[in-house]
Amino acid sequence: MKTIPELKIVLEPEQAFLVNKMISEINRPECRAVSFRMSETLVNTPFSEHEDLFLFMEDDFSRVYKGRKTFTELRLYAEEKFHGDIDKIYNFIMKQAKLTAENRDILMKRECGLFIEFAFPRNFGRKLFNEAKQHNKKIIIVADTIYPRSIIVNLLDRCGYSGFSEIVITGELDENTDIYDEVIGKSSVNASRLLNIGGNVEEDVEKPIMKGSKALLLADTIPLMLKSGRLRGYIQAKHLYDYDSPVFLALHLAFGLYSSYMFDVPRTKVYNSDFCASPYLLGFIVFGTLKLDKSFSPSDFQKSIISAAEKNIEIMRGADDFVSLFYTHFGNVSYSLDYSSFSLPFKFYENHSTSLDRNMLKQQLDDDILKEWENNITEPQTAPVHIRDTKQNTVSKLADRMFPPGTKVRNIADGILVKMKQKVKF
Repeated sequence: MKTIPELKIVLEPEQAFLVNKMISEINRPECRAVSFRMSETLVNTPFSEHEDLFLFMEDDFSRVYKGRKTFTELRLYAEEKFHGDIDKIYNFIMKQAKLTAENRDILMKRECGLFIEFAFPRNFGRKLFNEAKQHNKKIIIVADTIYPRSIIVNLLDRCGYSGFSEIVITGELDENTDIYDEVIGKSSVNASRLLNIGGNVEEDVEKPIMKGSKALLLADTIPLMLKSGRLRGYIQAKHLYDYDSPVFLALHLAFGLYSSYMFDVPRTKVYNSDFCASPYLLGFIVFGTLKLDKSFSPSDFQKSIISAAEKNIEIMRGADDFVSLFYTHFGNVSYSLDYSSFSLPFKFYENHSTSLDRNMLKQQLDDDILKEWENNITEPQTAPVHIRDTKQNTVSKLADRMFPPGTKVRNIADGILVKMKQKVKF
């Protein structure tokens, strides 16, 4: 397992309350067993977009396929078509790309290896897991993933999870089997003595409660990050046509780390702030990314903002922690990352920041500079953003690129694109 630097993040009062509340629920004497969803609850990946892992495989794919399709588009389409069956997914890719069975197996093994390599424990999830383990609760892990049991066992071991009783792998279950019924059966306790923890409201909260269990929602970090401010929506709107291209992979990864670490313990949006009114968060995603963009040449006005930020201890602590984490997670990858998009968060802050976020530099900036800054602020154009497991077919993705949901022309475009739908084939 990677040795990840320990971040000194001071919890807000509502975050500390949530931590104590969830721990107290685990420690109730009536609770004899705890079930955890694996993905996003116990284990995170440093990806903010579903296709990020697949972008790392383009070089591998190009060595065995010389056609026009990318691995990412084939892999996404195959997953939509075959859902949770990784063998069918790769058989489809083999057929479409005319690969040998050996190359199919190499690619599938490569994906599984990358998944294990990049995944890491969610700090809050691990804290709750260890609490249940320490108090001798029976632990069941629900692995909602397409990967086989051997990969899941390896992953959990590398992430430091041991001492659990059972793993329920959704891909091994019959399609008519209710997953939570399986969890209750594996727990060997009455449903009323079972506590379920996960980030899916319907599957992890509503269903367990309907079946007589206690349930706690540990929200996934990506949606929390998306709701926290306008930054991600601004970049999506500014680069509507190419945000899912390899050029922006490094920025995807930056948002992945931002969500995983800054929203590990769920925090709520702060009114009139895009960074939860936290200098540390501002430093992490705005000035941390800027540190790695060596191609950025700031103007005199931008230099004044950067100089002021460098005098703010909390902002720089966040920036340094980002750089340290980025190198920890991606310093050894062979894939060549493009950092030219890393100045975008700073440009958002320069041109569209709220008064509350600008005032984080009030002590370090002259009043004249602050006044000039305020006069140049404009409202950013933002686009709707989706969480990573939103499934879209090729036509839907085309529609979102050309005509973002919410625009006036989208309704007309939908009518046209429906007619195109039958023509989109692999």
